[in-house]
Amino acid sequence: MANGKQRAIGLAVATLVNFGVCFAPYNVSHVVGFVEKRSPDWRVYTLVLTSLNAALDPVVFYFSSTTVQKAMVKVVVTIGDKLRAVGGWFEATCSPEASQEEAEGSLT
Repeated sequence: MANGKQRAIGLAVATLVNFGVCFAPYNVSHVVGFVEKRSPDWRVYTLVLTSLNAALDPVVFYFSSTTVQKAMVKVVVTIGDKLRAVGGWFEATCSPEASQEEAEGSLT
């Protein structure tokens, strides 16, 4: 039960941070506009952030699922394994010892 409570708190915090990052600048632009008696030039950019909230909320909820988290871990591990395999091949073919052996083999 503690794991479920921790997940719920994490989801609430992520949603709150997302909301704050996306909507706080727009609300600040209203206060600045009221004080300066004109709309700030940067208000347009804050509208982009408010729209971003609509795209980020589903992502936050999607990745809060343990099933999705486990699948993502598998994907990351698989990609890491493949990169290590390619990296190992690359290091073996590009190492000075490999170049020396190829050079010696081509002379004989």
